[in-house]
Amino acid sequence: MTEQRSHTPSKAKKADKGRAAPHAILNILDTGHRPDARARRSLAEFVAQIYAQNGLNAAERKAAIDVLHRFAHDTSLSVRRALAHCLANTPVLPASLARKLAQDVTSVAEPILMSALALTDEDLIAVIMLHDDRKQMAIAKRPALTQAVTHMLISQGTEPVVDQVLQNEGAALHPDDVQRAANRFGQSAKVLSAIAKRHDLPPNLAIDIILHASIGLETFIKKQIDLPPPFLENLVMRARDEAVLGRLDALPEKTLLTILQRINLKGHLRDSLVLRAVILGDRDLLEAACAVRAEIGLIPARLQLYHRGPHALNKFLDRCGFSAMLEQVIVLAVPTLRQSMEGAPLDTQQYQGVIISRIVGNFRTIAPGSPETVIAQLLRLPD
Repeated sequence: MTEQRSHTPSKAKKADKGRAAPHAILNILDTGHRPDARARRSLAEFVAQIYAQNGLNAAERKAAIDVLHRFAHDTSLSVRRALAHCLANTPVLPASLARKLAQDVTSVAEPILMSALALTDEDLIAVIMLHDDRKQMAIAKRPALTQAVTHMLISQGTEPVVDQVLQNEGAALHPDDVQRAANRFGQSAKVLSAIAKRHDLPPNLAIDIILHASIGLETFIKKQIDLPPPFLENLVMRARDEAVLGRLDALPEKTLLTILQRINLKGHLRDSLVLRAVILGDRDLLEAACAVRAEIGLIPARLQLYHRGPHALNKFLDRCGFSAMLEQVIVLAVPTLRQSMEGAPLDTQQYQGVIISRIVGNFRTIAPGSPETVIAQLLRLPD
């Protein structure tokens, strides 16, 4: 009991000493005494930590804020940087102090721009308009962004900044701004991929944006790189197809069918996309693509794929308008896909190994030439 009584006052004295620290430091600064930069940095961190605990009374808080403002104007970069790191996640950070640090050099401003809740949309937009790439990137990484802020970032930011905004799940995006991102950076596979992965956009809108922007990707590559046309087409198709496949994953059947119909109307339901679906074991996408190409329903398409025999299957694939090489790959895949259709779970990794082995083992029936030639031709499937 005696030990407990003697220990409690020492804790109280320690707390009182901490709370009195801002007044003491303020008095030191008022006397004109100037500790060296290392000491000032330690003092700044000490007061920031006390302030962040939010246990000060009104007078102590006022003194602490005064001290923090003085350190925010310190001539030493290390002092201001340490202060910003200590205060960035403080929910009680005064707005005036947050603005001062946000307007400082980039290394000071970054932690504040990334985390400080005290900054308003107007504060953030003012910083965006300074066109400092690193500051814009810091804002793009905030846990939550309003549509007003994302609009300015997408309108003013560089490609990496816009890509970061699109990847930020906490960023509220208006569809017009997603379209704006695609218009500005239609040549960027990263931006297209980020749009594809947004779960807050209607799937048909995301697909429209991706398909529209892929035209810009082709134009950009033509201007920057002298490539043979077949190689160029394959490069563009791969970038677009991978973005589209990322968006079509795990969609309801009716939605998937509607989107593929839209893609087909635009002339973009290409053999290359179907081939990737077959090799990845995406049975839903293959079935929907066949239904759209053959202009029939999903159930009839499944019957034709899995239950009509080899001759009927070949006739059906002809009706779909697939290339001869793609038809052969689908024929090789159907037995395994049929098993999953009948209830056996599809191990995609094992399936992919099987289908690739079948392609290599049957390369002479797919196309003339060596296995390497056949694979190269498959990668350049015609539209």
